[in-house]
Amino acid sequence: MKKLIFISLATLLLGGIFYSCKKDKASLSGVKSNAWNAGSQDQRLYDQLKDLCNKYKSPQHARGFWLSVFCGVVNDFCGAAGGAELGGQIGGLWGAGIGAIVCGGVASFSIIDHQQFGHDDLFRFASGYQDETPSNPGNPYDAVGSSHNRLLQQCFMNYTNALDDEGSLSVPALLQFIQKDTENYYQGPSQEAALIPKFGEEEIKMLLQQFDGWKVNDSGDWGPILKDLASLNYIQENEQPLLELYLNTISNCDNLDSFNKFGISFENDVAGSDSLNDSEKAKLLSCLSLCRYSCNFWYQFLH
Repeated sequence: MKKLIFISLATLLLGGIFYSCKKDKASLSGVKSNAWNAGSQDQRLYDQLKDLCNKYKSPQHARGFWLSVFCGVVNDFCGAAGGAELGGQIGGLWGAGIGAIVCGGVASFSIIDHQQFGHDDLFRFASGYQDETPSNPGNPYDAVGSSHNRLLQQCFMNYTNALDDEGSLSVPALLQFIQKDTENYYQGPSQEAALIPKFGEEEIKMLLQQFDGWKVNDSGDWGPILKDLASLNYIQENEQPLLELYLNTISNCDNLDSFNKFGISFENDVAGSDSLNDSEKAKLLSCLSLCRYSCNFWYQFLH
């Protein structure tokens, strides 16, 4: 079976998720931002989410089949976080969602390249695919995740059209898929669809190239990725402790139903927080929605 070939657009972003170094085994539940003061709204949100995480966290680290799913989710998380930051700069609140879809979609393809699935495998899965991800009415950016999954389905079914003349993942083709899906979702032109052309090919390539040089492995270590995203200002100081709690919890989960319940509860706590402004919520909720849908997509695909 012919190996799918994707160039740096996919691998640069996704590559660094899994460093060969071991994750610090100290509990991340004690990580707190230095900018947070005891009794502050930020600290109260952190403690609220920490209590939620403790209800769902398994004592065992991700392994076996769930590890493969988790690695896919972290790939998409990385793309969504960077894309949402870039998108927020381009198009405000919904721009963060569009950015998460664009870069999260690109990120997804590393799994396909890494596992060496063929076009027939992709087409067969996509032809019968029905998204079974439970929606979350409490997340105003729930559509980000569902759009991401539809994007993957379209790319799987139209694989040759998703590549450029050199056999690389085509950013213009990706944007075209997203624009069509967004117009279908809103049943015509919309403010959201109008944002998509603002994501220039060079801007996206520049974003992805910042991840060059990272190494891929299958250990599932995610700690260094947050530090690198923070150093590039894709994750802000008050966001990092919350995302550490989230990733630490889902890395210790091996049940899709529990993951979905946890993800929806986590999103709702973020959405209802008084300590985050609208832009911060747009970025976090876009990223979290994409991760929840991504987990369900890869669970179905790899199962």
